[in-house]
Amino acid sequence: MAPRASLLRSVLPLAGALLLVASASCSSRKKQAVQPNDRATCAVDIEVSGVPCEANCPLVEQALANVDGVTAVKMDFATHTASIDAVHPACGGEGFDEMVGALEDAGFSGTITATR
Repeated sequence: MAPRASLLRSVLPLAGALLLVASASCSSRKKQAVQPNDRATCAVDIEVSGVPCEANCPLVEQALANVDGVTAVKMDFATHTASIDAVHPACGGEGFDEMVGALEDAGFSGTITATR
C-alpha cells in the first residue's frame, strides 16, 4: 500500500494544477449563442444594451411586444434584461431573430442569453 500512497501524493498536485488551468480557460471563453428551439411556447431572456435610463424600458417592451407571437414582456433596467413569454412562431430561430431585429429597429441592441 505504501507505493500506492506515494504515487497518489505525486499525482494529486499535478491533477490540481490541471484543474486550475482548465477552469481559468473556461472563464475566459466567450459566451456561446443560445441555440434556437422550435416550441409551442417559450420564455426568452435578452440582455439589452443601449438603454440609457429606466424611462426607456417601455420602448424596449413595446418593440418586443410587436413581434408576432410575443405574449408578455418585462424589461428590468437594473439587470438590463428583457424577459419575454411567447408562443409559436416567436419560439424558434426566426422568432428569436425577429426579437433582436425589433430591438435594433428601436435603437437598442440585444443578445439572447437564455431560452426555456
